[in-house]
Amino acid sequence: MMTRLKDKLGDRAILKAYGKGEINKYVVSGTDFFVSTMNLDVLPVDYIQVSPLIPPRDLAKIEYKLEDYSHIKREASETPYNRRLDEAYFLIREIKSIIRRYRRMETSENIRFRELLQFLSMQVTESLHAAAALRDSIEERERLNSQIFPELGIALLHCRSGAVREPVFVSCIPRTAGGFRDPYFKGVRAALLMVMPIDNDRSMHAEVLGSISGAMVTNPYFLKTIKTGREDEIRAELARELKCFFFDHLDRV
Repeated sequence: MMTRLKDKLGDRAILKAYGKGEINKYVVSGTDFFVSTMNLDVLPVDYIQVSPLIPPRDLAKIEYKLEDYSHIKREASETPYNRRLDEAYFLIREIKSIIRRYRRMETSENIRFRELLQFLSMQVTESLHAAAALRDSIEERERLNSQIFPELGIALLHCRSGAVREPVFVSCIPRTAGGFRDPYFKGVRAALLMVMPIDNDRSMHAEVLGSISGAMVTNPYFLKTIKTGREDEIRAELARELKCFFFDHLDRV
């Protein structure tokens, strides 16, 4: 969704991704309005609820809201140099960890959806208890808003969970040509698992992993490589995308 908004709005808005649990009084005070796929009525914020694919009617609502807020002047504040250094150091460590720990897995094309969640969860956690907790978190997130995208050929399974200590990105495809056969998958060719830990750096985790999911939309070659490439090819493309994200982030802060 972030990628589509950046593409549609260009430099007319400053965009930043937050999880629902990250919207505190400091975030609210520095944000004009929020765009969300979920209902945020319980939060004291101005927001627009949209579809993840941002159809024209939703884009129009966002543009009207931008016009309303364009008349409100805010004082610009320069980001301290030390903060830039801290963020750069954090991102370097995080990006290196994600690239190093990336794995491409294969499984039966006949695997059921919940079985795949269990399989993936067991690959990225350290105990059966943690795997079960992660599987349940992914299921809960999927019930809120399905992340199966047949038009892209991928299932983007993601959540926040205390079952992991570091951000996780792995992918899984069927062993044979074609897509997963369980009807729930709608014929997608690859399942991607993205998990971020629950800690004080959730906003930064979300930006890094969000850049990967956004690349699925903006970079057709990366998407194709995820679905059909070897692990080393995918890792190389992943590294290129995260390198671009890193330098773009430094330019923005």
